[in-house]
Amino acid sequence: EVIFVQDFFAKDLTGGAELTSDAIIKACPRPLFELHAHSITESMIQKHHGKIWVFGNQTMVPPHLLQKFIDLKVRYYFFEYDFKPCVMRSTKKHEMQAGKCDCHNTPYGRFMANWMSQARILFWCSDGQMEKFYGLYPHLRGPTKNFTQSSTFYPETILNIRKVRERKERGELEVQDRWAILDSDSWIKGTEDAVKYCKERNMNYVLLKDLSNEQFLEELAKSKGLIFLPRDADTCPRVVIEAKILGLEIVANKNVQHFEEAWFNKTIPEIEEYLLDGPSRFWRVIEKSLQTL
Repeated sequence: EVIFVQDFFAKDLTGGAELTSDAIIKACPRPLFELHAHSITESMIQKHHGKIWVFGNQTMVPPHLLQKFIDLKVRYYFFEYDFKPCVMRSTKKHEMQAGKCDCHNTPYGRFMANWMSQARILFWCSDGQMEKFYGLYPHLRGPTKNFTQSSTFYPETILNIRKVRERKERGELEVQDRWAILDSDSWIKGTEDAVKYCKERNMNYVLLKDLSNEQFLEELAKSKGLIFLPRDADTCPRVVIEAKILGLEIVANKNVQHFEEAWFNKTIPEIEEYLLDGPSRFWRVIEKSLQTL
């Protein structure tokens, strides 16, 4: 009944978008088929146009095939993880490489924005991400139904983070005089900037990389705080949420787009409750929209 389309799934790649989609997929209340974006054909769209289509990252679907979903009035939903109207999915990175980013005025950018706005519901990682989009496309605000879903975790993951925090609170994990930095090869994560921040202030730091999830959480918990300074809009970074639930201090910049949202500034138990409901919340929003068709 549901066809979930992505460039990559969690079995292919363990990025934040893939993990969020996987948590959502596992909670689907209807039979679901995972379809790689590069596998979509026009005949497939026509044959299954009556199904419910959900898209995560879909950069491998050619625009002419995306247009078919509009032409055939397919019920499709889109979860935007970054900024698809830009060919590099990051306006700041595009500016650095090309001198400017004018993608929102190009045929591709306008097409992608229109395709996004034609979805039955346009899901976002953060309010800040949504506002950036409508700041560039104010004429699209209104008819489109928007929903801020946030990064989405397996419920077991939230419970595991809670267990690590409780171990820290019992003194089983000793907090050291150091700050944690995510050691990422991704330009946008700003690892070099975080290291520079610590060096300029004579702050002890530890770089976290190539660890199992359990090891990562333990090393994070043993740090007094997290330094996270992404170089462009990071829509709802998971490491910041993990640090928050572990009870760490967080030094972040305005590129962490969910940092000022109401749910993130509640008590840790309230944040956990919000996140535990995340996968089911996504499908409740879709099911409600189906009842109004």
